[in-house]
Amino acid sequence: MTTRDRLLQLFHAIPQQEQNVLLVLSVVYAPIGQNQLITLLKSGGFDSGTIQNINRDFWERFQKMGFITQREGWGCHPEMMESLMRIAIEQPWFTKLMQQIIMDKSAFSYMPPEINVLHQVKRMRLFLYQGNETGFAANISYLYDHFHHYFFEQIYQLFFANFDAIWFASLPQNIRFLVLKYMLIGDGMKFDEKQHRLYLLLEDNFSQGAQSIEIQQALLEHRLLRGNEKDARHWLSNDYSANGLKLQGIFAFLHNQYDEALDKFNLALKLLRKNNKRTATLGGMADFFYGMNHHPTRHKPKQAQRILGLLHRNT
Repeated sequence: MTTRDRLLQLFHAIPQQEQNVLLVLSVVYAPIGQNQLITLLKSGGFDSGTIQNINRDFWERFQKMGFITQREGWGCHPEMMESLMRIAIEQPWFTKLMQQIIMDKSAFSYMPPEINVLHQVKRMRLFLYQGNETGFAANISYLYDHFHHYFFEQIYQLFFANFDAIWFASLPQNIRFLVLKYMLIGDGMKFDEKQHRLYLLLEDNFSQGAQSIEIQQALLEHRLLRGNEKDARHWLSNDYSANGLKLQGIFAFLHNQYDEALDKFNLALKLLRKNNKRTATLGGMADFFYGMNHHPTRHKPKQAQRILGLLHRNT
């Protein structure tokens, strides 16, 4: 029996008021102080029996049972966090509690980044479980830009540590795409099985039917880097956006058409650098291919084949 299964079995055996504490902690996500938790429960309209559980003796008992992992503060075990969150969203108090957390303007700048990032993930999760695509998009972008060191670990824990394919497929299309898009950024420089599974999930979710141009471009880029040219000529034939031109450059480079690749990359950069974005780059492997175009021509085929050999190792 896994740790998660054992904890969930224990959870369903304890009284409802004790379950409520764990459900609230799953929504709060980040560790919370005892007084803060009591205040949150009171403002959320919880019954006195639930609130009275918030004491040191109760905390120690829950820690011994494995529900709480923190040395200090109240926080739910990460292995059961998402399972409990999916129960919490069905509770009558969930919407009010969610609104309280989202509207909380408390500053956590005095905390170390490993704690601050949990508060950012907390907000993002609420938009995720609410199905709010706009709020989720803004928060995952902020998480990637401002907590990059912790980003991949946090997103992996949230979506993939205990992967539920049915639940993932039930999420709005744009949320699923954003998760995979960010997790696969820079994938060209990684050759592990985990990244390959994420690419296959991208294919499983978005290879069928009409998709947005952004999804098509992301799917095509990852295909090209793996030697799969399915739909490439058709999708790129009339795509003159910056990303489309970048992909045309990659396509040309992989076919040893270096002059054409350089022209496409330069056109893409020109579009990207409009509106004073002078430091914009192509991103990912496109930057590497663009740089290789400045090397002597005789080195390009050998270098390109070496890189592609590494890229295709997991395909």
